[in-house]
Amino acid sequence: MLRVVLHRLRGRPGLAALSVLAIALAIGLATSVPIFAQAVNRAILEEELGKLEADLRRSPLTVKAYYLPASTSPFTAEQALAALVSMQGIYERNTNLPVEHQQVAISSSALMLKTQQPGPYGPAGAFLANASVGFLSDIEQHIAVTSGDAWGAASSPQRLNVWMHEAFATELGLDAGELYELQPISSPAAIAVRIAGLWAPTDATDPYWPASPNSTLRSLLLVHGDEYTALVQPLLGTMPTASVHWALHLDEDRFVPELAGRYVEGLVRADVEVHQFLPDAKLDIAALPALEGYLERLRPLTVLLFGFSVPIIGFVLYFAAVVSAIAADSERQVVAVMVSRGASDGQIALMALIEGALLLVAGTPIGIALGLLIGRLMGYTTSFLRFGALSPLNVSLAGLNVWLIALTMLISLLARLYPTLTTRGQSVITHAREVGRQLKPPVWQRYYVDVLLMLPTYYLLRQLARSGSISIGKWQSSGDVFSDPMVFLVPAFFIITCALLAARLVPLLLRLFDRALSPLLPVTPALTLQQLGRRGGVYTNALLLIMTMMAVGVFVASMAVSLDDWLADRIAYRIGADVSFRVDEGPSNITAGASTLAEGGYIEQLDPGRWLVPLQDLEAIAGVRAASWTGRYRAHIPVDPTKVDRGWFLAIDRQTLPGVAAFRPDFSAEPLGMLMNRLATHSNGVLVSEGYLQRTGMQVGDPLRIWVSTDGTNSVELNLLIVGSYRLFPTVYESQYEAGDAAARLQRAEDERDTVVGNLDYLMSMGGGVATYNIWLRVSPDADLQTLRRGIGEVAPYTANHLDVWTLTAEEIERKERIGVYGVLTSGFIASLLLAAMGLLIQHRRSLEDRLWRFAALRALGLSQRQVVAQVQLEYLLVLLLGLTAGGSIGVAAARIFVPFFRVTTAEGVLPLPPLRPQLDTASMWVMAGAFALVQITIQGGLLQRALRADLFQVLRMGARE
Repeated sequence: MLRVVLHRLRGRPGLAALSVLAIALAIGLATSVPIFAQAVNRAILEEELGKLEADLRRSPLTVKAYYLPASTSPFTAEQALAALVSMQGIYERNTNLPVEHQQVAISSSALMLKTQQPGPYGPAGAFLANASVGFLSDIEQHIAVTSGDAWGAASSPQRLNVWMHEAFATELGLDAGELYELQPISSPAAIAVRIAGLWAPTDATDPYWPASPNSTLRSLLLVHGDEYTALVQPLLGTMPTASVHWALHLDEDRFVPELAGRYVEGLVRADVEVHQFLPDAKLDIAALPALEGYLERLRPLTVLLFGFSVPIIGFVLYFAAVVSAIAADSERQVVAVMVSRGASDGQIALMALIEGALLLVAGTPIGIALGLLIGRLMGYTTSFLRFGALSPLNVSLAGLNVWLIALTMLISLLARLYPTLTTRGQSVITHAREVGRQLKPPVWQRYYVDVLLMLPTYYLLRQLARSGSISIGKWQSSGDVFSDPMVFLVPAFFIITCALLAARLVPLLLRLFDRALSPLLPVTPALTLQQLGRRGGVYTNALLLIMTMMAVGVFVASMAVSLDDWLADRIAYRIGADVSFRVDEGPSNITAGASTLAEGGYIEQLDPGRWLVPLQDLEAIAGVRAASWTGRYRAHIPVDPTKVDRGWFLAIDRQTLPGVAAFRPDFSAEPLGMLMNRLATHSNGVLVSEGYLQRTGMQVGDPLRIWVSTDGTNSVELNLLIVGSYRLFPTVYESQYEAGDAAARLQRAEDERDTVVGNLDYLMSMGGGVATYNIWLRVSPDADLQTLRRGIGEVAPYTANHLDVWTLTAEEIERKERIGVYGVLTSGFIASLLLAAMGLLIQHRRSLEDRLWRFAALRALGLSQRQVVAQVQLEYLLVLLLGLTAGGSIGVAAARIFVPFFRVTTAEGVLPLPPLRPQLDTASMWVMAGAFALVQITIQGGLLQRALRADLFQVLRMGARE
């Protein structure tokens, strides 16, 4: 049996290679998702650990333990050293990371440093200062003895040699070689000490030090560890040690980020074991929160990307199943011959199983390697089918998901077996009858799967249209395109449903065209139309491949270009222009206009150019095209006849704002220039939002009285006139409530308050100037941002809160979720494109082989080879054009219907402004269609020429026929 299967595979090497590639693509795409998620989390973890190491100036894998013994439970130096050995074993056993080196630091409680004999400090026993005695392991490598004996000089039985910090000795006026005594506060017994030398740290910032050597350890008198145990500890009574510090440095070179779960579990177990013999010890492992964050991110990101990849993997598996069906269909004649010669159904199924298993064995390793490659390439994805120079990801096999690979292999195997099982028991005669006329439509047509799919598609579409999200039972999606895979699942249902319906209708339409037009057409197009009308069903799989591939590409490309443009719009709307910054230096010596008006005086209209940063100086900076003053100030605005609510007064310079503001035409019913003209007609004129007019019942032309604070403390009353309205205005975030919008049903934030847009010069005249204000700039895209910042600093030295669209856009593009989603969609589409091309290649080759008898008959009837070639090429071209046109139309319809529902919510779940404007990526659509058509036509031409080189009259004599 195995020999027969191997002979079949060797007989069709091209078909076997395409089948292996189809399996590899499906497995590669499925494995790339967890591999990419693992690589992203590893990059984040390494970045966090690197930052920790820079902040701590030590390895974040260092375990630090602190213990403050109580007098009721004395803790000796011997116990501290034994605890160090125990902790080393505990952490090595639980983490499988060796300890490179360890440290112990012990100090006594505060002792009174006194004179031993009369002298310049007073009589014998005079108090000098409080000090403690202690030791640190390996201290000799980190201190320099500046005077006195070298470190480690042995003490005498009568006197203890200690080394004092140089600064501490200078403060007390002590020197090396002098004799003193140390007395515990609660004991009359004293320790005779000799200042053997003075020390200073070689590097006070070295991570070796458990505390600052020049402050915390300044009053510590250093002794040798053995002498502390033998000479100091016996005199300290019930407090042999007052504080103990341990440090264990785990081997960073043996650390593997992918084993974070094992490390977290091991560190938690080690914590429990340490506290069993040191209940009051304090443990500090800087890397533990980072490792826990790694694990918390890993599963959600994997689930998110896998959720987005489910429709794409589904398409890929669907393509693989169609390719398998076409491949199995091309072998039906061989199977029929074997059945006619006595092969049982079990033997046929076993051969199909062996063949599928061999293909899986060959394709799975290739798929895993392909998954590693796809996972790495996904890290460079900036948008759909667009790549950029992003930070490379370190992918590894640690991210493999065995169960996901097994599931993909099982589906691929079933897709390979199913076509063979449906034709079991089919003899040569039965096969010949089916070749002559199509007896059965595809299984999905027989059971009306396409019609049944219309119901869930319509239900999900209706939910999106009503609430902007999807709810199933008590679960409800967020509607965020970068965190909610369900949003992409609905257009996937729509695309596959429309493709199946189109594949059902196209043969019927071709049949009608055949009956109506064939008698009127010349020979070649008539034969083409007859073939398509009478045997158009054989192209069902080909049409499905072309339509689905094209629809997915057009939809995803349009979604990507819409979201990319929305990203630019959102960032520009948030900033207000290309560049924005705040100027903190306010004007001075300006008479308050409000008080003058109250006294009946004349208000002089102030020119902002006299008091604010000159715009011409800013426009002289290289790269700056235009500049404008703006200001955002707290205000109290009436929201109904009896209530005043907090809001904002956005002060603008009406003359210069149109040249810099990021204002879209859909932001208002009137152009921005007309709105500015309305403000020019009345110095106290203001613009309010259409929502404010609806909520308050006010109209354009009504007076409005508000109170504005230009300095954050005092308020000025303004009597204004509403001269116009807007839907949206840059930097204005009013209430974002929408009926039924789950993503926006949140409490209004501070920025989401009613905003009145008015003239800056009027506000300055009435309020006595402004304390702070903003400047918006329109800047050339190729301007150097550092040069721009320096130029701004020279013109306006007191600035803050610098924002620019390019920096914020770059940060958003490097958002890992965005990269992952676009990476999944891009890799999935490329895989679908390759599988569609392979499926069509198999289909056309099989069709040509089956139609050799027809070609021979046509030649025998008098048609030239050119006419035969033209008929076949026209036939394939019509199928290709029908598939590309139908698929492109489905993709355009999906983009127009579903892209408006896509959103990217903020961290607080709020839908950002301005709203998304759906756009069609017509350029990519034509490129995809043209490239695919060109490749297919080229391949089809080659296959046709090869087929027609056969001896057609020999084929006719042998009787091979359709």
